[in-house]
Amino acid sequence: ADALWDVELRETRVLACWVLSGLGDERVAEWIEPRVAGLDDPGVMASVVERAFFNWRRLAGVTYIERIERWLASSRSVLHALGLRALEAGLDMPELEDMHRAFEALAGLPRPVRGDARNALADLLETLARRSPAETTHFLLQAIDADQPGIERLARSLLANLPPAQRER
Repeated sequence: ADALWDVELRETRVLACWVLSGLGDERVAEWIEPRVAGLDDPGVMASVVERAFFNWRRLAGVTYIERIERWLASSRSVLHALGLRALEAGLDMPELEDMHRAFEALAGLPRPVRGDARNALADLLETLARRSPAETTHFLLQAIDADQPGIERLARSLLANLPPAQRER
């Protein structure tokens, strides 16, 4: 995986993600974490989350979620983006079935969210709005009440994904 990643081409980094998918434990996160700092390719980030983390996410459960919570609590925006994308990919995990743990993890995210993390947050909230509109609305209203920068615009962009009863709130 090292040799493939170090070539710095999208294709070889995607192949590195396939190699890493063979690891079914937290070592994949430890390997990826220092390498995402300079990562500006959304396609590679998607491969990291969808492919490299696949077996780890499937086998680790709570350990996967705990790592996401650490990423979201980090001071580094790139780790926020990684954590948000990993959280979205993990929404089908039994540990996140009731969505409560997902919203708890989001509560640890420093504000304001910057860079790709802002896009990752918007994508995650769009998915959450479809799966759990009441909890998403509650989360957004709390963020608006806390006067978080940019949250009103984000909430307005999500209105179409919410049922009419939630839109009115």
